[in-house]
Amino acid sequence: MVGRTTYDFDGESALVTGSTSGIGRGIARALAAADANVVVNSRTERDVEEIAAELDDLGSGAVVGLTADLQDEKEIRYLVEGTIKAFGTIDLLVNNAAVWPMEESMLDADLDDWDATMDVNVRAQFY
Repeated sequence: MVGRTTYDFDGESALVTGSTSGIGRGIARALAAADANVVVNSRTERDVEEIAAELDDLGSGAVVGLTADLQDEKEIRYLVEGTIKAFGTIDLLVNNAAVWPMEESMLDADLDDWDATMDVNVRAQFY
């Protein structure tokens, strides 16, 4: 027998980075369907607007899209402050954003590629 769990995030506010595709989009969708207020995020404004509009009708919470590049400390600050401005607090933080900008092997990558990857995949979460 397969069980089924339901979640109720009514009144909770979530920030999901990297949430316009893949796993992040699925997490944002599930939170919106469970009545959470959700901020979706990506570097691409069109994608953020599209996904926010798509998810906004799933539950009773609001969905807001904020564009921010997590390589930039100022944009991370904008994202956090924008979430707090929209919902008053951040109850759930999903650090999902990640990049792998190197088309070639990591062995062939240069230091700038490495730095960009570490900025998004490690430093942004720490900050």
